[in-house]
Amino acid sequence: MCLPLCVHSQLQFWNSCAFGNRKYQQSNFARAFEVFTRAIDLSENGDGTDLQISSKDAATIRYNCARAALHMYVAVSYTHLRAHETEADL
Repeated sequence: MCLPLCVHSQLQFWNSCAFGNRKYQQSNFARAFEVFTRAIDLSENGDGTDLQISSKDAATIRYNCARAALHMYVAVSYTHLRAHETEADL
């Protein structure tokens, strides 16, 4: 069965949201950020389709993307600090 382009894009969007949430819950923040970014790209109608995404859903996915990015930054910063701590102990 061949789905219309708009239905296929909506499925990709919602699947990306669900997959991103799973990766976030697994603390795989880099992958969650990547998937949420893909969902944002889909919601911005880059392929000419009308996804009918509510403003609340669009805001939520942007929030989730920012939240994953923040966790990535904190994790890198903590690792960086630990490296300096280990270096100082040597």
